[in-house]
Amino acid sequence: MAPRPITRQPAATTPEVAVVAAATAEGSERDDTVWQVQVPGGSCSVTWRADGTVLLTGPAVIVAELDLDDSWLEAALAAAGSA
Repeated sequence: MAPRPITRQPAATTPEVAVVAAATAEGSERDDTVWQVQVPGGSCSVTWRADGTVLLTGPAVIVAELDLDDSWLEAALAAAGSA
């Protein structure tokens, strides 16, 4: 599968959670503390719960909608699997 292009995003969940993961790796406890992470699209709250789950909350806005033809998607997935 070809790598995804890297573009600037207003908010993209993975970096926000990664920031909290890095902080907890440096000694902070995974104790349900709510972390506020500022991104160009606004503020998100990340909670790394004591049970190991991560909760990400914040505003969400639909920026695009897309309808895919099932046969096109199946062909694309098959082609990606053979690459």
